[in-house]
Amino acid sequence: MNAPNLPTSLVDNPRLDRWIHFNEDRTVRIASGKVEIGQGVVTALSQIAADELDLPLERVQLLSGDTEHGPDEMYTTSSLSIEMSGGSIRLVCAEVRAKALDRAALRLNCSPDDLTVVDGRFLQNGEATGQDYWTVAGEIDFSQPPSGAVRPKQRDAYKVVGQSIKRLDLPAKVTGQAAYVHDVLPRDVLHARTLRQPNPGATLVALDEAAIRRAAKGELQIVREANFVAFVSPVESVAEAAAVAAAEHASWDKLRQLTPAHAEAAWLEGQPAEDR
Repeated sequence: MNAPNLPTSLVDNPRLDRWIHFNEDRTVRIASGKVEIGQGVVTALSQIAADELDLPLERVQLLSGDTEHGPDEMYTTSSLSIEMSGGSIRLVCAEVRAKALDRAALRLNCSPDDLTVVDGRFLQNGEATGQDYWTVAGEIDFSQPPSGAVRPKQRDAYKVVGQSIKRLDLPAKVTGQAAYVHDVLPRDVLHARTLRQPNPGATLVALDEAAIRRAAKGELQIVREANFVAFVSPVESVAEAAAVAAAEHASWDKLRQLTPAHAEAAWLEGQPAEDR
């Protein structure tokens, strides 16, 4: 395999240390320029790395979207996360695994072919050697570019890839610990909710602002322009509570009374219409 056959992401980020780093806590940090937007890519890329390195999935930590410490893969789109980033991680991990085996073999005065990798530890004839990725990582030049010359594992050797496992990103999403891009708030941001006319032509006659403020239970600004009212607060839940309470404390004129039939789609279809 030669350089032109490398994935574009690997060609654009041609240093091993942009993709992989062995941490002191005996985990490995795998970096990707792709980000998690609900497609499960963090889990899938971690599976690829775990298989190529013969590591349990819990020992793999995926760093995504950090171009200071990881590769710049521009944007996350379509299926390119697996094709480009996954392909790059697969090749990088395969090459680093081979380099680590070479270093361990030198220490043990044996051939790399005599060694196997189990949970990141190097075994010789099935016996522990006292060597693993973390004991030899300091002897590997991670500043060099990947050659692409090391063949990754074949499909029948996969143990993690292709398995249905729990998504790594979901617990934080479900419990609210994870922030999405639209959850990142600028400083001094204000939240707003609105009170809308119940129907076109309705006129707001009265609004019990005191009752709304009591229900909101927080700092609140009420902005009113004709029949439009907005509730503004630095706390989103306060603005939401004000909007809910406003519906009960607003008096309207020219309300349109809808019968149950008016709410049926059949009634709407039966009304006069102009095709144009």
